[in-house]
Amino acid sequence: MKGFAGWLVEAEAASLQARPAPEMYDGCSVLYRGYIANVSALIEESKERGEALKDTSDGQLFVKAYHWWGEKLQSRVLGEYAVAVFNKQRSSLFLTHDSLGLVPLFYSERPDGLAFASHLHDLVLLTGIQDLDEEYIADYLATCSVISARTPYAHIRRLLRGQSLHWILSDGYTNPKSYKDAESEPVARPDSSDRPNLSKA
Repeated sequence: MKGFAGWLVEAEAASLQARPAPEMYDGCSVLYRGYIANVSALIEESKERGEALKDTSDGQLFVKAYHWWGEKLQSRVLGEYAVAVFNKQRSSLFLTHDSLGLVPLFYSERPDGLAFASHLHDLVLLTGIQDLDEEYIADYLATCSVISARTPYAHIRRLLRGQSLHWILSDGYTNPKSYKDAESEPVARPDSSDRPNLSKA
């Protein structure tokens, strides 16, 4: 599954550098990996709110969901995905993934901003970070699993299941916050017509 990587650069005005090039909707740049399963429910939500959709791409639906629900996006958007939404006007970056954490999302706080990627290898290449986390490796060798935000690399973390990261630049000060919504509202199971046909993959 193709991934994405990016870097939010601190400057007088925040700027996003990313690959592949992000899609643009409603003043936001969006990068994503994976798919939305409850597309019809989100289209219906848009109709009820009286908001026209330019198209029904996952990119536009992610941005709409971000505007509608903010940090609660993953409790309303079903599927397997990782997504990054950059709001230039607010100088903010929102990183999240599906509520079960099926698609991983990695990030690294740097002196000049925040680097992120949907594949660990891509983030290592982007940042040049190669220092290993010896404690992580020791835990993995002892238990064959590590249930934490740590990764094999010392300065790279991953979002855990149910977590999102909202990175806000204001007055030259960076305020990263991690959210875990303990009161997520359940949504209806997606219609079978919404599900991607994987038999053709």
